[in-house]
Amino acid sequence: MDRKTVVAGLSALVKNSLIKQSTDGRITVLGARDKGNIKWKEPEKGLPQSCTKVVSKKRREEKRKEESIPYSKSFLEFWSFYPNKTGKGKAWDIWKRLTPNKNLINKMIATLEWQKSSEQWKRDGGKFIPHPTTWLNQRRWEDEESVVGKQRGIKEILEDESIPF
Repeated sequence: MDRKTVVAGLSALVKNSLIKQSTDGRITVLGARDKGNIKWKEPEKGLPQSCTKVVSKKRREEKRKEESIPYSKSFLEFWSFYPNKTGKGKAWDIWKRLTPNKNLINKMIATLEWQKSSEQWKRDGGKFIPHPTTWLNQRRWEDEESVVGKQRGIKEILEDESIPF
C-alpha cells in the first residue's frame, strides 16, 4: 500500500469519527474513542477495505454482546403468561423500550388473563391471538374488557320468567 492510500484511509477514519487525530495535527498518534460513546457510522465509499473490515467486526461483536444479554425476570414473567410464543427477540426489544414497572406488569398480566379467555382469542384454535410484539406496540393491556357475551339477547330476556312484565 502506498503512502497516498494510507493517508486517504486515515483521513476517512478521522472523518467518520472512528479514530482521533492527535493534537499536533499529525495522524501519527491515534487514540480510539471511548467504547461507551461510540456510535459506528456506515463508512463512506472510498474507505479502504481493511478499514471497513474493522468496522464490520466491531458491529458483529456489539450485536453478539446484545444478543447474549439475558432476558429480565419481568419479561420472562410476561412471556410465560403470553399464549402466542412468537418473536421473543423483537418482543424483548420492545419490552426494554417500555421499561414497565411492577404496577404495569401486574396490569398487563391481569389483562392477559381475561383476553386469553375471550372469544376472539379462542376462535379457530387461537388464530386471532396477536403476536406479542403487536400486543406490546399497540398497548393492548389498555383494552377494555368487552361485555359482548355477557349481555343477554332480547329473546333470552323475554323468555326469562324471573323478570316481571
